[in-house]
Amino acid sequence: MSIQTFTPHRRPQILGVLATGLVLYWIVWKALVATGDPLYLPALFVVGAATTPLAFAVYVSRLAGPVRVSARAVALYALWGGVVGTVVAGVLETGTARVLGGVPTPFVGLFEESAKLLLPLAVVPFVRYLRHRESDGLLIGVAIGVGFAVLETMGYAFVTLLQSHGNLAAMDHLLIERGILAPAGHAAWTGLAVAALWRFGLQRTVRSFLGFAGTFALVVALHATWDAVHAWWWYAGLAAISLGLLHLRLWRAHR
Repeated sequence: MSIQTFTPHRRPQILGVLATGLVLYWIVWKALVATGDPLYLPALFVVGAATTPLAFAVYVSRLAGPVRVSARAVALYALWGGVVGTVVAGVLETGTARVLGGVPTPFVGLFEESAKLLLPLAVVPFVRYLRHRESDGLLIGVAIGVGFAVLETMGYAFVTLLQSHGNLAAMDHLLIERGILAPAGHAAWTGLAVAALWRFGLQRTVRSFLGFAGTFALVVALHATWDAVHAWWWYAGLAAISLGLLHLRLWRAHR
């Protein structure tokens, strides 16, 4: 069986992705402000929500080195994992809110992190056949986290625009804030969880299963804490922990 690789020299530069996204965002924003035409809003949502997470995915792919998953597969994981994750998490949260009158913060973390693992759980029995490595799982997890974050940010931007009665400044602030924080949130958390899941799929031992269970519990705790706090120093600390653990996991995967 031939294996497609996703090697560093074939990937665009991270700064190029960021610069392209920023320029496109500025162009669309200026057109929206100048004309007031709501037809520009979808383009603004997509570019604003996707630029930083996409650049982070490129960054992780470079660190992962040659992996046994194609660029097309990574994109499909991002699309399918993101869509399935947001839909399932939304249904669970809505159902819980109807029963309990609200959704406790720990439940949000549990629902969303579980929903993002549905696609990887369907694939993990075949990781040996696909000759994947733990770094493949980490990259796939980051891609799914990016897809989830982009779709969620677009949804929040739309809701903010409606609730603020067309306040473009409020929408712009949300897109920028969530775009910057997304790599340290959904992308890092899902990358950690799927990397641990891939290790279990490769080793199939009690120790690797407990490692996955512990990683998943940690990810849910980080997510719940993130949702519970509303201060920049908390976000900075949680971001440092999440990104630090992701880099440590990648280093261990290479070893």
